Amino acid sequence: EGQNVEAHNISDDERTLRITTISNRFDARYDDNKTGGYRDLSLGVEVGWTMREGEVAFEKVRDWDDLHVQRHICEIQVHL
Repeated sequence: EGQNVEAHNISDDERTLRITTISNRFDARYDDNKTGGYRDLSLGVEVGWTMREGEVAFEKVRDWDDLHVQRHICEIQVHL
């Protein structure tokens, strides 16, 4: 939890989301007694968007401040 991650294949100029948190409960070091054996990977991602002609347009992170975008943090869960 709380690890920093870099997107290696996407340039900073092209990113449309920002990873805010990572909880890797698949990691062998994770104490699954806390969750009754349950394991998953949970990512918190922040997205920013504007409305254009009645449609949502996801904006690049670099433009968020200039465009005064709406922001939302979403959770993506991976279960195996």
